[in-house]
Amino acid sequence: MIHCPNCYQPNKDHEKICKECGYFLDEESAAAAEITGRGENGPSPEGAQPASASAQDKWSPYVDKGKVVAKDYWSYALSQLKAPLTNGVEALRSQSLHGWITLGLFVLFFSMANVSLLRSVKVGILSLGLKVPIFKTFIVSFFHISVLVLLTVLMLWVAVKYLMKSSKGFTDVLSRYSALALVPAGLTVVFFLASLIGLRTIALILLVFILIGWIAAVLMTLYSFKQEAESASVDPLYSLFLVFFVICFYLWVAGDSLTGSFSSLILGF
Repeated sequence: MIHCPNCYQPNKDHEKICKECGYFLDEESAAAAEITGRGENGPSPEGAQPASASAQDKWSPYVDKGKVVAKDYWSYALSQLKAPLTNGVEALRSQSLHGWITLGLFVLFFSMANVSLLRSVKVGILSLGLKVPIFKTFIVSFFHISVLVLLTVLMLWVAVKYLMKSSKGFTDVLSRYSALALVPAGLTVVFFLASLIGLRTIALILLVFILIGWIAAVLMTLYSFKQEAESASVDPLYSLFLVFFVICFYLWVAGDSLTGSFSSLILGF
């Protein structure tokens, strides 16, 4: 059945003029109406709206949940920054999600800052006229820094669980360490901005403070769990040695690979 392309009403009598709106129906427009009109054989715009609405409804819960998580994390970060040590040692295992976010942001901004510093060194000192491949360099940095962060948390848990004989679980260690590491994680944002705009001296000073804060977070995590230990356990200093021994061992093993990766990316050989 042919439909009017103007008002989409059926033309039952095959008239040349639509009885409903007076639109002139020639053979060409009638054929187009048959193919594209909102008749019995053609889709209607109203039919497309539910599909769009359905897609929005599908992602809406995730968007809303993301907004809630972001708002909660912002409140958590502000609260921790007001008293980093006091609130850090009292972090709950229920805040482990915030801990993962903190560590993720630390890895992300540290990796981006590393890329920016490498680019500035490449242009400012070597002056070879070659550009650092941003994406590949970022991936290499992101991978190795992620391994170091995860290895730190894992070794902290091993030290707390087996050397200090604590009953606390992995999420407890993660929550406390990430809360104590929130300040150095926040400094990585400033570190990235300083390296991005070319303030290399300030960026390197910030890097020193980030490393000091990271070491302090490890030490305070071990010491706080030692204070809560129910029975006699290994001194936190030896636990600290264990953590950094494993980290240094990883750097020693992966050092050649890491140096070679950056050399091939930057120098192109």
